[in-house]
Order: sequence, then structure tokens, then C-alpha cells
Amino acid sequence: MTGTLRGLLVLPSLIILSALFLNVEVLGQALPTKEGGQAEDYYKLALEHYTTGSMEEALSACKKALELDPSAPRSFNCLGIIYKKMGRLDEATEQFKKALELDPKYAEGYCNLGNTYLDKGLLDEAINEHKKALELAPECAEFHNNLGYALEKKGITEEAIAEFTMSTTLDPNLMEPHWNLCKLYIMKSVFYRAISELETAVAINPELVEVHYLLAEAYTSQNALEKAQWDALNPQLEKLAKKI
Repeated sequence: MTGTLRGLLVLPSLIILSALFLNVEVLGQALPTKEGGQAEDYYKLALEHYTTGSMEEALSACKKALELDPSAPRSFNCLGIIYKKMGRLDEATEQFKKALELDPKYAEGYCNLGNTYLDKGLLDEAINEHKKALELAPECAEFHNNLGYALEKKGITEEAIAEFTMSTTLDPNLMEPHWNLCKLYIMKSVFYRAISELETAVAINPELVEVHYLLAEAYTSQNALEKAQWDALNPQLEKLAKKI
């Protein structure tokens, strides 16, 4: 993920920039064109528009893909993600359920349905869907991160930490679980672990501006002033901060 994060977190004697906990949407994979025909072409087009933020165009292309092939679970999954991004949560829920009706073993559908339940504040339902996804794909780092996200929202902190940690084990280069672990360790006042996770998050994605500020504050809280000054004055940070 790239860009900036929002939110405010207050620590003892510190006010620092922070982010919400992060989860991950899971899109289906496109097939080679010769295997999918026109429906595949529209599906790929929907993915392209989604990744560039053109939601209306993505919606139109995905609906066209479904007109041509209404039996494709991943197209319903893609349509659900588009609706979710547009804030149309009930319609997103309906599309994910349609994907799962077509393929009850479609793990991405359970994952994204769980994310949608989270957005609707249905925490128990979200946890249940994420567990179903993991039953089908126990080695998926994104699924472990998303279950941890749901558990944290429910206040089940230690289980959330275990899921985030498993996610980092399965995919050390996935930024979101490192960030989420940092947030939890800060809440538990375990600052040395929070710093370790932040350093990893910065190494994975140095374009997350607020991570640099948060890391500088964390160094300051541990009296590591030289590191704090270096990170706060990082030329990459100064360059990116002008874009905010």
C-alpha cells in the first residue's frame, strides 16, 4: 500500500501521528486472455480501473464481465470489492454471498465478506468469515492479518497479536501486519517492539509518511534522539511531506 494514513493516537506525554489498523482486500487473479475470452478482458479492465481509483469505470467493466459469464465467482467478488470501495456495503455483501453460493470454497469471498462485516460493525460475523477463509487457506498472510484486525476490533488483543505475528512469518514483506503489531505494542506500552515493527514497516514501504513521524516519536520516547532526528529529517520524508 502507498499513500498516507489518517488518525490520531495519544501516548503518555506524546501526541503522535498514527493510522487506523489496516486490513487487506483480496482480488481474484486474472487468467490469460486466451483462457477467458471477452469476459476475461472485461474482468481485467475492471481490475485496472479499480487499481487506478476509477470506480465507476471499474463497476461498468465488472458488470459487463458478469453479463458475459455469470458463473464466475471472482467477478462477483470483484464487484463486491468495488461496491465496498464506493461505500455501498449492502450491495457488496450481496455480491460476496453470490460468489460463495457459486463456490463455497472460494476463500477470497469469505475474506472480503468479513472485511465488509467489519465496516458494518458486525464484529462476530467478521471474525467468523475470516476464520472460514483461513480454514481454506491457512498459509495466506493476508487472511491472518485480516483475522487479527477483526480480533483487535473485538478487543481480543493477544489473539490479534498472534494472528499478526503469523502473518509476518508467512510474508515478511507484507506491511500491514507490522503496522498493526506496532499499534498494539504501543497500546501495551511495549515500545521496543513497537519500534522494531515500525522500522520493518518503513523498510517495506518508505512512502508511508506518517510511519516516519511515528518512528521519530517512538525513538524519542526511548531517548534515541540521534535516530529520531535522522528519521524526522529524512530527505525522502521531506519530499513526500510536500505532497500532503
